[in-house]
Amino acid sequence: MSVWHELAKAISAGGDQARLEHALGEAGFLFERSIGHPPDACWPEEVATAEMDLGARAGLRDTVVAFVRQHPHNRAAVTGYWALGKLEDPSLAELYRWALAYYLEKGEPADRPRGSSALFQVLVALGNIGERPYGDDGGGSSALDDERNARLARAYLARTGRE
Repeated sequence: MSVWHELAKAISAGGDQARLEHALGEAGFLFERSIGHPPDACWPEEVATAEMDLGARAGLRDTVVAFVRQHPHNRAAVTGYWALGKLEDPSLAELYRWALAYYLEKGEPADRPRGSSALFQVLVALGNIGERPYGDDGGGSSALDDERNARLARAYLARTGRE
């Protein structure tokens, strides 16, 4: 079984939180590599040597999308959005807009570690696809600044007519 399929299976199975977050992190590294990023010292050996399989990438992408939609309040959803952002895939824009609205209404996952923010990861993912989530000020956001991330998310949704 390829690393792509192993990760999809681990994410679909859920269960152990640490294993789930690890699988989502490795998915992000695979996505990054699959779109042509140069090798990174953070990549584990199985990522650095994995066969590139676009069909398996699509399957893993769909698995991660299903996970973040079905489990938005699992703290691993933050890692899921980080991973999806690595794809730089404009077709995920509607998912990202849904996520911003969801987290603005329901709040961030309660058990997330400090500096782990779904809103932040979704804003970054939108920036990766050219959506300009920070408006015209050119500023960014910080995983540590929940209030700024919420303001940026609300402003972005208002600018795009999705508030």
